Amino acid sequence: MSTSTPSPASLDHAQIQSVRQSIAQHGNDGWDRLWEAGVTPWETGDAQLSLKDLLESGQIDFPKSGHALIPGCGRGFDALLIASKLGLDVLAVDISPLAIDGGKK
Repeated sequence: MSTSTPSPASLDHAQIQSVRQSIAQHGNDGWDRLWEAGVTPWETGDAQLSLKDLLESGQIDFPKSGHALIPGCGRGFDALLIASKLGLDVLAVDISPLAIDGGKK
């Protein structure tokens, strides 16, 4: 069974406030600060459950060749899933160098 992604309703209010404050105070550097502090409630250590379910359901006839852009990829779990399930060439980008470094491990 896949690890579920927290829904906005289940996220701790303090975590949401931490994210907002970090971005407001530090701009783009706020994302790295969040990764450093481990305040990444969206990060489950796996691809998003809803994306997994959608790809496995067959409800949408996704292309089996071509390219996909994954902005805000974090450590890249969704990008890996899309590349492996659909065979697409994936470009995954994130504003946080720490997130990208974490994805390389």
